[in-house]
Amino acid sequence: MRRSCIFSLLIGLVLVSVPLRSEAVIAEVASQRVEKTVSAVGTGTTLAFTNNVQNGSLIVIAGAMWNTNAVQTISFTGNRGETFVVKSATGPAVTPQTRYFVAYGVTTSGGAETITATLTQTVGTNYISFSIDEFSGVNTTTPLDVDGTNATGTSTTPARAITTVAANALVVAVMTHDSASTTLTECGTCTKIGEEEAVAAIPHAAEFKIAGAAGSVTMDWTAGASIIWYAYAVSFAPAAGTPATPGRRRAIQS
Repeated sequence: MRRSCIFSLLIGLVLVSVPLRSEAVIAEVASQRVEKTVSAVGTGTTLAFTNNVQNGSLIVIAGAMWNTNAVQTISFTGNRGETFVVKSATGPAVTPQTRYFVAYGVTTSGGAETITATLTQTVGTNYISFSIDEFSGVNTTTPLDVDGTNATGTSTTPARAITTVAANALVVAVMTHDSASTTLTECGTCTKIGEEEAVAAIPHAAEFKIAGAAGSVTMDWTAGASIIWYAYAVSFAPAAGTPATPGRRRAIQS
């Protein structure tokens, strides 16, 4: 009797294939990290990628600038159809001429790419150092996950915590400082994008990591001496998932 009941249940079930959704994976495009430092830059400078960029890539620019008289603004353009958004903060009252930033844009075509930085310069002299990098797998429609804004402090351990909303987000952070030249080392779980350690120009250290589960992520550095530092962090969301095949089988009653 028990066997016949089990058999009756089994023949009433149908196995169907239910596609799983596989989330896109953000990845750094190989051999695309480039950095530049310019003293007395005037109102603009350019920096080219070593290799062609891909269509649909996220271009990230991170760095710092300083003016001898007053705080300046900065904007970026490329030649792959990007509209760059700049997230930035300025130094505290003691050094208001410092601006540190993370900028981003999504390419709409592939090919050779040159980034142009445009600085305002009503008075004084501009100094800038910045790094660029390319990432695939980022949401091309709404790439920004969280604007983590800035943090400041005086120590040998600059840091900025950010709480990501998307899982597996790309987190990019930059720091600068107003102290004597010293070594700057990225965090143990981070990858360095680029840096300039000399204060004679304007120092910056840019890094990234691919986070895991959504939540708090700390981006930090180790300085060779105690410094007056400023840091900024931004996170970016991965592209929406696509159905994976063959999918998982699920039993439903017919």
